[in-house]
Amino acid sequence: MPMALAALSEPTPDYQIVTLTQEERAPFKEAAKEVQASFASKSASNKKLLDQMMADLKEAEEKRNNQAILTIKEQQNRWAVSVCDIYFAVQENDG
Repeated sequence: MPMALAALSEPTPDYQIVTLTQEERAPFKEAAKEVQASFASKSASNKKLLDQMMADLKEAEEKRNNQAILTIKEQQNRWAVSVCDIYFAVQENDG
């Protein structure tokens, strides 16, 4: 669990934090489009605020995805090193 979510649940351990999949989030994202359009149509400042918020969300999602890719690559590197270590250990023991 991410540290921020853990901190939220710490004072109230009876709370359950549920992380939705992309498929589970889709209906909420679709419903939000109408609300966002209505909010943006009220004023230029609302539209500017919404556009900035959406840009910030997109950037955060890209960073999260990039971090996940880095994490996967780091794990693959660790596995490769571990496999090499095991291989050389076996070679030393056999030789």
